[in-house]
Amino acid sequence: MSRVEWNLIFEDKYSDTGYVEYMTRDGNFFRLRPSPFLENKKSSIYFTGSSTPPPQFEFIEVDVIKEEKIKKSGLEPTRSVKTIDKWKLFDPTPLAKQRPLIDREEITSFFSEKYSGDKELVEEIINCSLLYSFSSPSNELNSGGVNSAVFGRKFQWDYFKFPLRIIPADLKKEKSDYYYYISDKEKRGKSIKSREKSFAVLRPEKLISDIPIVLDETSEKKFSKDKRENFSESSEIIAAYLLDSLLLKPESSKKEIDQMTESVYKLNDDCKKSGYVAYKQNLGDAIPKLSAAFARFHHNSQIKKEDVICVTDLWADMHYRATKYCRTPLKIAQMYELSGDARKLYIELNEKFGVDYDIPIKEAFEATTLGYDDFLLSIDSLCERGFCMRGKDTIRLIEQ
Repeated sequence: MSRVEWNLIFEDKYSDTGYVEYMTRDGNFFRLRPSPFLENKKSSIYFTGSSTPPPQFEFIEVDVIKEEKIKKSGLEPTRSVKTIDKWKLFDPTPLAKQRPLIDREEITSFFSEKYSGDKELVEEIINCSLLYSFSSPSNELNSGGVNSAVFGRKFQWDYFKFPLRIIPADLKKEKSDYYYYISDKEKRGKSIKSREKSFAVLRPEKLISDIPIVLDETSEKKFSKDKRENFSESSEIIAAYLLDSLLLKPESSKKEIDQMTESVYKLNDDCKKSGYVAYKQNLGDAIPKLSAAFARFHHNSQIKKEDVICVTDLWADMHYRATKYCRTPLKIAQMYELSGDARKLYIELNEKFGVDYDIPIKEAFEATTLGYDDFLLSIDSLCERGFCMRGKDTIRLIEQ
């Protein structure tokens, strides 16, 4: 159980605070869960009365003005129907950032237990695995998550997956708001409606990857039965740490956004100069996503300049390893050709706003002749190919 879940279940001051789950389509009746990851164990139902319904899938706290007990026949428990006067959004960040039961060095050590090999390479693999595990929050324009193209042999893939058992089984189901897919077989993710979608696929051909993970030149580290038991205990504590982290939505100041823009230019340059690669790289969204995942791992609600620099350097090192690994090369020029709509959108926005400028999404749509669905698909295409970088509710064109 995570810190947020524990507080919302057992602390009286949070008795009417939680994560909204509608019981009726209009939202006038709803439940409050301790988190997106834990089902509601309480018998309370909330009725909006004269107030407006709260947003679904958000944390709120409510003021209760009336409570009625309803007892049905049979063995069903007595239910409490609480009428509310008003509600307001609740930020779980302070609870999620409480001092954890495990420190980050222990988590890093946990992720390294299976690997034997060059120290620098193992550290890179561990940090990439952490970025994948801690995912990235969604925003108005983009579902969250971190995608990883993994390269290695089957036995290396098996121990890459070993520490990822900290990810609860419920988060590996498509209906989860926070969805993880870890497989040696590719899967289409467009139809999955999860808030965050993170794919780790062995030697993918179509996956648009935020960061590659190269496992070559590593072998398995053996450990004792006692250590295996400690491993199991640690995994439960780290899982709770992960769930608290997933509730964080790290923000960026203008300074960090400018740093990300600089890093996107570097990523574009490095990737396109490499000539051939073994995977498809997300050129525009990767750095903002990885920076947010790194901040989450450190339980920070703000992305720091150091986060951006760290993930950029990590990406550059792994990309270099991936180019050496390349077995079925793809020409960069062919991979990043733009569709007609995407090219049209880039030209229209560039004429009106120019590059390296944060364009509010509403203004961007008003400036184009595309329909809204085509507009969103074109933004996806521009970001994946490094012509654009998404912010919380803005886009920024990258000069080519």
